[in-house]
Amino acid sequence: MIARIASPARLQVFSFLLVFVSIPSYCQTPPPVNRDIPVELQATDPEIRTLIEEARSSADMGNYDVALSKAKAALDLAETKGLVGDKALAE
Repeated sequence: MIARIASPARLQVFSFLLVFVSIPSYCQTPPPVNRDIPVELQATDPEIRTLIEEARSSADMGNYDVALSKAKAALDLAETKGLVGDKALAE
């Protein structure tokens, strides 16, 4: 049998489906745990971990006042909860 030439409508449908199927992979949210930092160097308490991450991102953006206040809040929270490992990471 002679090979059929694909019609433009079929190509458009195929292209649309290809793009439609690949979009969810680009829209996924990042994981809550930073995979660049080993687990041993991450705070165990979620609140302290969030404060430390916010302090790092603020410092990376140049907001040093905000970064310092977040870091101090993380340190105070670790001291209040008595988490020695998290306190060391916050310092």
